[in-house]
Amino acid sequence: MRNIFTIEIIDKQKAVNRSVFESWICKVMQPKIKNKDIRVYYDGEYFPYIAIAIGDFVYFRRKYTVKYLFKHQEQTINELLALCDKAELLHREITGNHSAGNCVDMGTGVLWHKTNVGANSVFEKGCLLAWGETEEKPALTIWNYNNIYSRKNYLHTNTERGTLTKYLRETKLHPTDNKFLLEPADDAATTVLGANWRTPTADEFQQLIDASNIIEVKKIGGSTFYIFESRINGNLLIFPSTIGYWTANLASHDTCASAVMYNWGICNANRWKPMHIRPVANN
Repeated sequence: MRNIFTIEIIDKQKAVNRSVFESWICKVMQPKIKNKDIRVYYDGEYFPYIAIAIGDFVYFRRKYTVKYLFKHQEQTINELLALCDKAELLHREITGNHSAGNCVDMGTGVLWHKTNVGANSVFEKGCLLAWGETEEKPALTIWNYNNIYSRKNYLHTNTERGTLTKYLRETKLHPTDNKFLLEPADDAATTVLGANWRTPTADEFQQLIDASNIIEVKKIGGSTFYIFESRINGNLLIFPSTIGYWTANLASHDTCASAVMYNWGICNANRWKPMHIRPVANN
């Protein structure tokens, strides 16, 4: 399969250097990057991006100014060639045979499942679940979101009083029940995959983030996903881009639990809101 250096020249109206940039691609870049095609197309910003596309997957989007490309021609081409080699390795991994084992050791002390709960492939998002619930609610739309995933419809809510019934911090309204970590009966990872699997803790997710190079990959005409490349052992783990991933930890306020959001930072989210789960097992 041939590699394509994808050149995005942004905003046709403002890209006054468009013809100059295309000329540089043809005269300078193309002859030095043999056996690789260059595709030029346009998007909705201003500066050009250079990315590496293999098949339907786009890797390593880099933003450049035309001035920089002309001033650092050799450096840019060498950077692109190195990124191309890296993209080829990643592409072989993510499009290869994923049936060999269901987990990955990222060197952080736990084994990470290759897919989300409810997903059939590494690119699927899987089930949307409230924290502490093990069954997905009816089909979600923009029209019924606030009704389906609401406090009153949450499993651990007293529907008459509207108060939480489990995983409680001490407040003026109720004492603590000393349950600050998901129990197996309320953990979708455990109920779906078995006793060896569970939702990761916030510390375990943070350790993965800290120990990984996170590479954004776009599927042409489709979704975005992220490759976690372990800096400890070089293994790879794929995460579809989602609204967030639950951890097993109750937050400091018991209406919330800790979650990993789309920017790969850990924050608090209302327990009854839907997110995805990536299971772990003890190593």
